[in-house]
Amino acid sequence: MNGEVALTAPLTGVVLRRDAVPGTVVEAGAPLVVVTDPSTLWLRIQAPESFASLFRVGSALRFAVPAYPTRAFAAHVETVGAGLDPDTRTLGIRAVIDNRDGTLKPEMLASVAVPAAGGVRGVVLPNDAVQRIDGKSFVFIAAPDASGGARFTQREVTVGGTVNGDVAIVRGLERGDLVVVAGAFAVKAELQKANMSKMVM
Repeated sequence: MNGEVALTAPLTGVVLRRDAVPGTVVEAGAPLVVVTDPSTLWLRIQAPESFASLFRVGSALRFAVPAYPTRAFAAHVETVGAGLDPDTRTLGIRAVIDNRDGTLKPEMLASVAVPAAGGVRGVVLPNDAVQRIDGKSFVFIAAPDASGGARFTQREVTVGGTVNGDVAIVRGLERGDLVVVAGAFAVKAELQKANMSKMVM
């Protein structure tokens, strides 16, 4: 006996992660090796509350990954969470992907597009136009002032999905709003600086 132990996986696949290395103390029930079948993958989605009604078991959806920005991939919904996450206010969805060609890899990030039953409308903005403040999403609205310049106000918005660097705003904007799409971070910094000055005074 040379001290080696043969481990047989219950499925044919590839080793995704190996936690056990020579000299490791292994406790009962601890995973040693993670094996996956890459021909079928799971797509895990955290859907915003405003989109929760659009997901049904068996429904089809499309998604994109940064590695292949010009391609669209398909999946179908396998399970829909029973409730929202109380911290993120999102609904957990799991979809199944047919990956027999091996194009997609485990742990890739994806942007999901869902057909809007009943017509959910929104405004698409560059991702940088939306800034996070205290865990909430805001955009900055520009309006002309009396001196010929512009004044900026922040407005909370509800964000939908993101695809290829753009984000859908499904609530919070009105027709005619002039949104800052370039330099939104700089506007955010100036507004926060002004607010800090008022607090000091």
